[in-house]
Amino acid sequence: MIGKVRQLIRCDRRMTIAELEQEVGISHGSIHAILSDDDLKMRRVSATFVPRQLTTDQMECRMMVPGDLFDKSTQDPTFLKKITTGDESLVFAYNPETKMQSLEWHTASSPRPNKSRVRSKDTVMLIAFFDIDGLVPHEFVPPGQTVTGHFYVQVLQRLCNAVQRKRCDKW
Repeated sequence: MIGKVRQLIRCDRRMTIAELEQEVGISHGSIHAILSDDDLKMRRVSATFVPRQLTTDQMECRMMVPGDLFDKSTQDPTFLKKITTGDESLVFAYNPETKMQSLEWHTASSPRPNKSRVRSKDTVMLIAFFDIDGLVPHEFVPPGQTVTGHFYVQVLQRLCNAVQRKRCDKW
């Protein structure tokens, strides 16, 4: 039985104990004991996302900018309340695999599995603006729209209108 369970797990490390029960024909507790106790010494681990690597210059910049902002915020107590920042991001439509779906059986010495987001071809640009109180406006760039200076002037005008409407105390 141990050999059959070992063979099935090596073929598909994402098999659940319930699936192994059906394949091998032994109880849930017996399969769990074979996998985790003295026999195979395996446990379920989920995949982690791998962050991208930064260059030395990028790391230094990420260390300097927060320090400068902290210095300004300590000198002027209203500094953070004056900031509105924006970000652009491509939003991909994808069907993420859940943490439970990515579980695999591994021994203590085997490496942790990695997973990546599988993105579809459907992408749209999101432009969002934030202040200390949260999201001010956000908008999706229409498909096929080129983000030019003229387009961005319109976005900033809509930002001003939103700040005037939503944060009239800061206008």
